[in-house]
Amino acid sequence: GGIFLDVERARGELLSRKHDGLKNLALAFAMQIESSVKTIDVTLIDLRDQWEGDGERFAKAVRQRQEYLKRELAFQVAVIDASGTLAFSSLEQPAKPLDLSDREHFKVHRQRSVDELFISKPLLGRVSNRWSIQFTRPIYDSRGTFSGVVVLSVSPEYFSRFYRSIQLSGDSII
Repeated sequence: GGIFLDVERARGELLSRKHDGLKNLALAFAMQIESSVKTIDVTLIDLRDQWEGDGERFAKAVRQRQEYLKRELAFQVAVIDASGTLAFSSLEQPAKPLDLSDREHFKVHRQRSVDELFISKPLLGRVSNRWSIQFTRPIYDSRGTFSGVVVLSVSPEYFSRFYRSIQLSGDSII
């Protein structure tokens, strides 16, 4: 009976330590994601404030942000006008007119009248032909009228890179 009680006590301590470790790991993941999304959103707001319809000047602002964040985050930028047509792409200058009015991230902002960050499901880019997650914010003119969407595209690989850097035991999963 004494051996049984000792084994149960040891088992309880082990489970408690594993549970604490998992809570700490979950907290680290949450903090990393929160930090990444805040960085992306601040960059998005900053770029939106730079957009005035001048592709050359805007391309310079995009390159500056990409250079500044290149060690942490690789991204592409696009601007979609009020009708849903691609007005700017950091991948090709000048951007070829492309109808993006069917994209969820465009529809959401056109229907809402709120300045909120929208994060898409991973999707295959029509310009890049690569999978990405679209972080978007609406663009409003000086009268407050919807005039388009600014898009910052990030590879899903960016988020999985952090998870792969964590050393877990063989029976652990993320």
